[in-house]
Amino acid sequence: MLLLDNVLINTLHILIPFAIYLFYIAYKNIDDERENELAIILTIFTSLYICLKYNNQIIENLPLITINIPLIISYYKKNNIAIITTSIVISIYSFTFYNSFLFLLIFEYVLYGLIYRLFS
Repeated sequence: MLLLDNVLINTLHILIPFAIYLFYIAYKNIDDERENELAIILTIFTSLYICLKYNNQIIENLPLITINIPLIISYYKKNNIAIITTSIVISIYSFTFYNSFLFLLIFEYVLYGLIYRLFS
C-alpha cells in the first residue's frame, strides 16, 4: 500500500502544475507564442521544484524516477531554456543525493541533449 501511496503522491506532484497550466491556457486563449512559452517554462520549473522539495521515493534510493519527468516534458516541448536548466538542477541534486562525480552527471545529461539533437 505504501508503494501505491508514493506513486499517487508523485503523480500529483507532476500533474498539478500541468493542470494549472492547461486551465490557464484554456482561460486566457493565448495566441502569443512567447506567453505560451513562458507559461510552459514556469510550469516545468514549478513541477521540478515540487518534485525536488516533496519527493517520496517509489523505490528505495531512486528518487530520480520522478524527478526526470519534467526534463522529459522539456524535451517534448523543445524548450532549450527548460532543458538546460532542468538538466543542471537535476545534475546538482543527483550529486548531493548520490555523492557521485559531478562531472559524470553533467556529462550524462549533456549526452542526453546531444542524442536528442541528433535524432530530432
